Amino acid sequence: MKKRKISVSLKPAIGLAIFLAVISLLIIFLGLSARKSDFFKIKGVIIRQSQIKGSPLVLAVPQEPVKIDLSYLVGQNIFVVDLGSEEKRLSLAYPGWRQIKLTRVMPNWLHANFVQRKPAACVKLYRNFFLDDQGVFFDVGTIDCAQTKLPLVFGLEGKVFGARPGSKYNIKEVALALEIIKAMQSNRALKRLSVISVNVSDAANASFVIGLSQDLNMEVKIGQGFINDKINILSSVLAQVRNDLAKVKYIDLRFKEPVIKFTEEKKKR
Repeated sequence: MKKRKISVSLKPAIGLAIFLAVISLLIIFLGLSARKSDFFKIKGVIIRQSQIKGSPLVLAVPQEPVKIDLSYLVGQNIFVVDLGSEEKRLSLAYPGWRQIKLTRVMPNWLHANFVQRKPAACVKLYRNFFLDDQGVFFDVGTIDCAQTKLPLVFGLEGKVFGARPGSKYNIKEVALALEIIKAMQSNRALKRLSVISVNVSDAANASFVIGLSQDLNMEVKIGQGFINDKINILSSVLAQVRNDLAKVKYIDLRFKEPVIKFTEEKKKR
């Protein structure tokens, strides 16, 4: 049986290839023209400073907008500016911001959105720093820790050296302090209580102070490990001694059974 020859016309394929090549060349030409055209030179940068909802800094004191200088971008071609590289550079220059996003607004404007970090605590070092929920140290203009109601973390002096705004330290004491604060804020029965300070100088004997009322504070020894479980136990213990809170010196959660230390020795548990 004779094989039938199949004839395929190459004209459509060649025509399509030529068409695509022309389109590609046209795109390249337009791209090169756009990069050189004054029409696409950046006229200005619209800067927006955003604060995370519920941030303690929003409630602290009225804040003046942070002075952010992006004037060096004006006059550059909007297509030439590497937005990703600029965002990384700005993150180093402005460490108080959790996220920096640059967006092209055609034909010749840039939009810059700066999202402020949300502080979880203040840290006592060679000077005071804010600490966000990701463990990053930062500061915000002239706002001081004393102007906020944030917990003050002690005990990091010998563990964090030469801290700089924008730096993050992956050490257990920082993580422990944040875990304690988060657990208190997440507990339905205890979140109304303020965490005044956290001491993590010795992680195994970590402790924190809570404000039960305007004039009454209490120390809680919590140690490390099973923090959420211990906070749940604390909630139960406080409910049991709610009528004698003023007589409680501290509560110790480091052992299998909670220990309540009263100011009067005759009341023991």
